[in-house]
Amino acid sequence: MPIKRKSEAAGTSAEDLTIPELKDKIKELGFDCGVRRPFYGPSIDSPQQLRLKKDLIKVYKDALQGKGDKLEETAEEEKPAPKKGAEKKAPASKSTKETKKPAAKKAEPKKVQKQEEEEEEEEETPAEAPKKKKAKKEESQTTKAKKDQRDEINGDAPMEVEEKRPTRAAKQTKAAPKEDDEEEEGEEEQEDDEADQDESIQSNIYHHTLAKKSNPTSMTGENGLQWRQLKSLLILDSDEIKGSKKIIGFDMDSTLIETKNPKTNRGFPTGRKDWVWLYGQKVVDKLKEDHEKGYKIVIFTNQAGIKKGNTKREHIEGKIIDLSEELGFPIQAFAASTEDIFRKPNATMWDYMIKHHNQGIVPDLSKCKYVGDAAGRPKRGSKKKDFSCGDRAFAHNIGITFETPEQYFLGEGADENFDWGSEEPQEIIDRYEGKAEPTEKDLGITGEQELVVLVGRPASGKSTFAKRYFVPKGYVWANNDKFKGNSKKVIQLAKASLAEGKSVVVDNTNPSTTKRAELIELAGDIPVRCFYIDTPKDIVEHMNLYRERVASVRRIPDVAYRMYEKSFEEPTKEEGFTSVTKIDFFPQFPTEEHKRLFLQRT
Repeated sequence: MPIKRKSEAAGTSAEDLTIPELKDKIKELGFDCGVRRPFYGPSIDSPQQLRLKKDLIKVYKDALQGKGDKLEETAEEEKPAPKKGAEKKAPASKSTKETKKPAAKKAEPKKVQKQEEEEEEEEETPAEAPKKKKAKKEESQTTKAKKDQRDEINGDAPMEVEEKRPTRAAKQTKAAPKEDDEEEEGEEEQEDDEADQDESIQSNIYHHTLAKKSNPTSMTGENGLQWRQLKSLLILDSDEIKGSKKIIGFDMDSTLIETKNPKTNRGFPTGRKDWVWLYGQKVVDKLKEDHEKGYKIVIFTNQAGIKKGNTKREHIEGKIIDLSEELGFPIQAFAASTEDIFRKPNATMWDYMIKHHNQGIVPDLSKCKYVGDAAGRPKRGSKKKDFSCGDRAFAHNIGITFETPEQYFLGEGADENFDWGSEEPQEIIDRYEGKAEPTEKDLGITGEQELVVLVGRPASGKSTFAKRYFVPKGYVWANNDKFKGNSKKVIQLAKASLAEGKSVVVDNTNPSTTKRAELIELAGDIPVRCFYIDTPKDIVEHMNLYRERVASVRRIPDVAYRMYEKSFEEPTKEEGFTSVTKIDFFPQFPTEEHKRLFLQRT
């Protein structure tokens, strides 16, 4: 005999019972609950829980009157299976016939449930309607997310459209083991790091980024100013700002403004209000003058300090709103909050502004200019050497006139003495123009099993080389990025593949003899060849930033290059290689767009 709960002993009504108690009561009466809904969330007051309870109360009251589907069918299923042939010999009993009747009415509770839901929807007030609509949407998303999760675990997940993002519900319900998650992340990073290496790429991360629209944030100002965000890019805009063929872009710090006391805090601002106009009223007057002439005033500023934690985002956003309010007219602003594709001298901020924030108007580049202090100038009297040539390069990459703050606000002459800080990209192409691409014969690819070890700086073109010549021939591609930098897994993959009789190409920097010795030992009697990708340091540094433009590849930090140079030992046959072949850099571009992006200064 079932134990009575306190609620039952106290003579409480059905409405006072909990959902588990209602289910137990219905089963005790010998009836099926008729409700298949799952539990939703931790809150017992959620719309789904309340509706579930209402359904159960209805079934419980029907059960008290002897109505509903009995549990005889379930009991029948739990009986031992009859012996083979027993069904043919034994005639159908009365109880068996009775069991078939409820089966014909199986959908009746669902009909009642559906009818009640329809009645409930008719009775809901206008105030309740949005809540119920939201609850239904959440229920639908949760159900879909759980189905997707099951499909993923079973390996039946459908192919998704590229760049489609999972819903929040899907993220919350995903329950794959942690180790699997890490491997999937590693594969995603691998795909990101390799995207720029594939010659078949026709659309790159640059265009994919430009296609996206930003979302508004909570920071607003006068004249309809509203801060928006797209990933790391912060955007200030207003409906009152009109598109224009004539645009003047400005850097912010040390171009429009400076700190109140440049000698304190190493010249960095201490907060939102720590600023003054660089040349006082001259700056305000000049900006107003050009605004009245029909020029659109736009700020393009690098603010990686936000990501690094050196400055607060709200200080930057509030400061630019304050600048606009002091000018008396709204200005646009684009701030790159970390070191990625948006950061100057990449022209991405400008291109995004033209695509989404210029009302479809194509600017006349001959009537546009950019003003900034990072101009590559040497020390000038008491003035320090410019910390970079990024602003000048930004204007160059866009194809517009560049001026320093001294030129624009004070009318001084142009600086003829400056250093770009990097090689002209066109000179890189010219230097290697006409260089013959190696053939399979040159590379000695015969089809015999072997281990190929690549050596070279980060971003030197190793992955391009491996995937262009070896992977299509059936070589297993072993790379640290594939396993999130886990070199042990690279070794395991290479070892297992060699044991299966496959050829392997190990695509890592492999700078030292120690690193390479481990791979040579792994091969045993299998021939091991080495290819040294000898791309010069200046070109590698340019390629590092170029890859960021054409694929979702995070730029390699300077410390990685320093570590490589520190441990580098040029490979030789004496280490145990069958041969060592040096491969020179030769530029190849799958599309003209890739070449255009390569020619942008870094």
